Amino acid sequence: MFNGCKALTSLPENLLPATTLQSYCYNYMFSKCTSLTTLPENLLPATTLASNCYNYMFSDCSSLTTLPEN
Repeated sequence: MFNGCKALTSLPENLLPATTLQSYCYNYMFSKCTSLTTLPENLLPATTLASNCYNYMFSDCSSLTTLPEN
């Protein structure tokens, strides 16, 4: 969805509200977003996860310095 978006520096609260995920659903979603520096605390509220649902979601996000606590 946002793969390779080099201008993206932050993400809004509640961007991904799903609580049940399917396999590979967020696969590479923010990969190579090299200007992304922080993530909101409630970005990933899902409690029912499928295999590989977050596979490479933030790969190559070289400026990402802050991760949510939970």
